[in-house]
Amino acid sequence: MHGNVSEWCEDIYYWNYKNAPSDGSAAMMVDVPAEMASRRALRGGSCCKPKESCRSSSRYGVYRLYRQCTTGFRIVCCSKPAISGAAPPASAAEKSRKSTARSADQPARVKLTAGDIDFDLVRIDPGKFIMGSEHKYIDQYKWTYEFPAHEVTIDYGYYMGRTEVTLEQFSFFVAETGYVTDAEKQGWIFNADSEKGWHDVIC
Repeated sequence: MHGNVSEWCEDIYYWNYKNAPSDGSAAMMVDVPAEMASRRALRGGSCCKPKESCRSSSRYGVYRLYRQCTTGFRIVCCSKPAISGAAPPASAAEKSRKSTARSADQPARVKLTAGDIDFDLVRIDPGKFIMGSEHKYIDQYKWTYEFPAHEVTIDYGYYMGRTEVTLEQFSFFVAETGYVTDAEKQGWIFNADSEKGWHDVIC
């Protein structure tokens, strides 16, 4: 879960947890300045971070247009994916937050297949956890970080990818949709091969 790439989150980054939602929804804070609203949270640390960052509570804010080989995301599906292999529907009704215990039609692990590409997901059951720190850190500007500690309740189950989206999966998505990355629009990309490792390629 930790240390491969930092995980993109939907939440607008804020240095503390005052008035943060306790129902698992993203912290969107609609009344903040536009510059702050453009910064989203990255969590978990990456292969380039020290070991202290390799935990889900480690977070920092970056602009949404930030791109780096050390950031990624996992796919998330509704609580009842179509196990037959078709992409699960995403209607508002199916996204409703209802307390659900795992039943026979909600296995602990699901594999979806698109084309010949597999997407391996695991069930995340409803539950509670503590977000934030009990230790108040105050910097030189009198700002408090990661405080207060508060209980968050996720009252619905869902499925999450076991790993970040892989290069193979993303390449399949690009081929199917014609998606063009921001880097390609600007005339360059990061590329990787077994001999040269990561290197720039001018399009």
